[in-house]
Amino acid sequence: MGKLSPERTKTTRSKRQDATRPSFLFRIAVDVTDILYRIMSFRWDRGIVSRKTDSNPAAHGLQPNTTRSERSQRRLRPNEKALLQSLLATADEGSFVPADLDTLEVVPMDDGGMGSLLLIPCGIGEPRRFGKEIALQRFVDIDGTPIFVSLNVDRQQSLFEIDICKVDFSPVIQFPKC
Repeated sequence: MGKLSPERTKTTRSKRQDATRPSFLFRIAVDVTDILYRIMSFRWDRGIVSRKTDSNPAAHGLQPNTTRSERSQRRLRPNEKALLQSLLATADEGSFVPADLDTLEVVPMDDGGMGSLLLIPCGIGEPRRFGKEIALQRFVDIDGTPIFVSLNVDRQQSLFEIDICKVDFSPVIQFPKC
């Protein structure tokens, strides 16, 4: 009478496993934004996915067959300059060629309203190609969605772009503040 039947033991075990399953899932769960960033970085670092590395203006969301002056080239705005200074402060010294931020010009990129900027230091001509990421910061938009902002240099280590990526790929509501 005191013995459990094999069927009853099996039922008890499966109930016990179901009871522990949520804690197991919570232990292995990782923040989705971090996973997304790791996957994107892995693929970009290994050249699996192009990261706007073309010297072709169309690869940067710019109109082909136009000159720089026709691409809405302009100076940095104060909030963009503050963001760039913040990114430069986190970059390793020697990982980029210093540029005068007062003469630095930018071209807004067609990135779905996220706010990425192609950087054009004084005296640097085309063509330029993506070199590497030298700084990365994480911000949160006012709707609570994480935003990753990276500072990239070209192959000659001149400032190349500020890449702004909202993890759900929707337009940025408020430009990241430093």
